[in-house]
Amino acid sequence: AAPDTVLRAPRAGATMHHDYATVELDVDVPYPGRVVAISRSIRQRVRADVEYLTGMPVARVDVTVGRLTRGGHGKRRVE
Repeated sequence: AAPDTVLRAPRAGATMHHDYATVELDVDVPYPGRVVAISRSIRQRVRADVEYLTGMPVARVDVTVGRLTRGGHGKRRVE
């Protein structure tokens, strides 16, 4: 298993319905951090980008925080 100081790549899925899309994301978030604010920012950015790129409205973006990682912000620490 990956050390809990390393952020994993986000996992994503999308479902295209007749006239809208839904998106599911599973992300790691550094802790301590503003988990709710980070999740909200991800949701807003993904919605805007998908709507811009596809021209299709996004009805829902589900963001699941799969893991909180300690500090490192994705960088390995050498001791």
